[in-house]
Amino acid sequence: MVADMVVSVETARLLVYRLGHLLDAAVGRVTSIASMTKLYASEVATKAALDAIQLHGGYGFTEEFPVGRYLLEAKVLEVGEGNNQLHREIIADWAFGVRDY
Repeated sequence: MVADMVVSVETARLLVYRLGHLLDAAVGRVTSIASMTKLYASEVATKAALDAIQLHGGYGFTEEFPVGRYLLEAKVLEVGEGNNQLHREIIADWAFGVRDY
């Protein structure tokens, strides 16, 4: 579980770096890449928080450890700045050529 969490978080980090590089290079609109980054990173955060709770067992739900709070914060990321279903639609439109960005 921990290895999967590390790989997923590093992959999300690479997407963030790629998006930042594209924005710095002013290549134009990067809505599709931004949507991919937001979608993937927010889902990775939620999955990592769920896995952390599972690894902690019953302690994952106590206030003694912060992993329970991480799950609440991660779920907010899936809704804020456009919910993940909206980002899936943007990505699908881009993949089918409906959107050019």
